[in-house]
Amino acid sequence: MKKTFLKNLLDRRIPQILGSYFVGATTLIFFIDWLVAKYGFSEYYTSLALFGLISILPSVLILAYFHGAPGKDEWTKVEKFGVPLNIFFIAIALFSGYRFNLWQEEAPDHSKVYDAFLVHIESNEEEANDFKSTAQYISNGDTYTDSLYHLDTTELQEIREYVNVALKKEFMHHDLDIYYLETKEEDEMLNKSASSNYLWEIWGKSSKTDVENQYDSTLTLLDENNKSLFKYFTKKNNKHIDLLLNVSIYEANPKNKTKMMLMDMSDDYTIYAIEIVAYKYYIGIDGEPGVDFHIDTGIEMLTSNDEDETLEDLVLNMLINKLSSYSFGGNIGEVNSILDSNLVTIKLTNLDVMKGSNLICIGRGYEYYEGNLQAARKSLNTYISDGMIIYDYFVKNPDKVQLLNEKLDFDILPGAIDEYTNDFKEDIDSIKLNIDSTIDNLKGEYRLDHEQFAYYLKILNIQDSIATAKITGSVFPFAYPQIGDEINIK
Repeated sequence: MKKTFLKNLLDRRIPQILGSYFVGATTLIFFIDWLVAKYGFSEYYTSLALFGLISILPSVLILAYFHGAPGKDEWTKVEKFGVPLNIFFIAIALFSGYRFNLWQEEAPDHSKVYDAFLVHIESNEEEANDFKSTAQYISNGDTYTDSLYHLDTTELQEIREYVNVALKKEFMHHDLDIYYLETKEEDEMLNKSASSNYLWEIWGKSSKTDVENQYDSTLTLLDENNKSLFKYFTKKNNKHIDLLLNVSIYEANPKNKTKMMLMDMSDDYTIYAIEIVAYKYYIGIDGEPGVDFHIDTGIEMLTSNDEDETLEDLVLNMLINKLSSYSFGGNIGEVNSILDSNLVTIKLTNLDVMKGSNLICIGRGYEYYEGNLQAARKSLNTYISDGMIIYDYFVKNPDKVQLLNEKLDFDILPGAIDEYTNDFKEDIDSIKLNIDSTIDNLKGEYRLDHEQFAYYLKILNIQDSIATAKITGSVFPFAYPQIGDEINIK
């Protein structure tokens, strides 16, 4: 009986049909998966295809059984009811999946990620006067600058408009929400509550009979103002604000001591100081809300006659760095495998990055350690050989050296750009000449870098802790991905 049944299946060519179906279905799944990885299609297309190919299998079996044998076959009741019923089931499953989002990718969990920011750029007279009364300015700023003052309204508004648009554009594919003030009342609210020197303003106007109580009361008032601020903007935007980034801009005339340090004794330039202070809203263990202020600060300087960077771009780049750092951290993983010339996988160390995120390999690192002399020699020789690739390119394309400043934030002085290639070759030759003594005297852990090997990527999809990313470009054509390359958020 068993033999007869098997012979019947063979006569109806069911094994051959199922084998062909399996091969075709597998090929289709792999093709769709390749499209998802290559062109960034949604991953649920693969799930849909797999579901469809499995769920239609009953119809394939029915048709194979009744029509697999050679010759013409009549349609039976099993086929007339079984195939439509199978298709009806698939349609119901697809509709239900669409209705209840069963086929869609799960929304990312942002509960532990900073993804909503309030950004405020300010420069006002009261803030500048407060800053001049701080110990920070008295001990340092007053020695090097004179006549500290604020930007005029027109210049401040131009900076705000430029930075606000550029910042939104920079993070448009990162699923971040960035909010700004929109009214004069909000401007005044932020200037008062968010000022990094608001503490000094209150302190100077209050009684000095009891410093400890005064300090406590000042902090309480500051905390209440900032809680109201977060509450207001959270309600207005219907989005919990994770961080407030307050940017304060000051302008001052440099004293002669500063001019000598800058090697520019002319009187036609000023100095800008830009400070960023971050404020974080939190719920304490007692369930009460609060605001941490000065959880991070950063101050950078710029002269008004700087030809390489404008004030607007400095503020923008500082904010980009801060938002990237808070949202994604620094290094988010390293290249795990190379699929083809423009497709790699990345082993993630930061699982909060998103599909569509723009990434950068900021260069190639060469590490070497005490205790492993053979690996150290190999690493240094690789550094030398890669350095010659860079050198040969710049010898043939001397006009491209300036891209190091423009694209990779090198700080090569204008007069030194023409000498860069020769100086670079001398450094490489020096390492090559002294490689034996370097290895013999090796103590501890060291690292060299070739930032010229930087390239850009974009995440196409993420599966568990592995991201598939497409190479979207590089500064120099010799840059290519290599296993172990460290990857950062761009």
